[in-house]
Amino acid sequence: MPSKGKYDSKKHPDTIAALARRGLTQEQIAHDLRISWRTLTTWKKRYVAVDQALTEGKAIADGQVEKALYRRACGYSYLEKKRVKLPDGTIRTESTKKEVAPDVTAQIFWLKNRNREAWRDVQGREITGADGKPLLEMTDEEALQRVTRILQRAKG
Repeated sequence: MPSKGKYDSKKHPDTIAALARRGLTQEQIAHDLRISWRTLTTWKKRYVAVDQALTEGKAIADGQVEKALYRRACGYSYLEKKRVKLPDGTIRTESTKKEVAPDVTAQIFWLKNRNREAWRDVQGREITGADGKPLLEMTDEEALQRVTRILQRAKG
């Protein structure tokens, strides 16, 4: 178990922010700091700088992933550079434009999370009788009595 550490206002906020920017969880950050998760949680409540470091670091990491997901969903191009040795022994750098096609899975993931109502898998369905009326009409009391009778029959 990591040993308890003393909070250092000059060192810890910057270190915590850097670890959060790398995408580490709070448990992993605590481990890297050689403190318990509970200590990090206490610091987060006690020291505004720790809470801000975690929040801002996480936001930066999440933003980078969002940008990468967006690029993958839409497709993109990049220059691939390669060093080529020529017959005379000289080396030349060649650039080739590469295309990455849009990814349907990334598009679906993006849309389901950005526009849940329009893109969710399960759409609500309502079954009604003629003219949009309920198939079975009964009061709450009648429904409770009916359920009670069914349960009593099931018992015995």
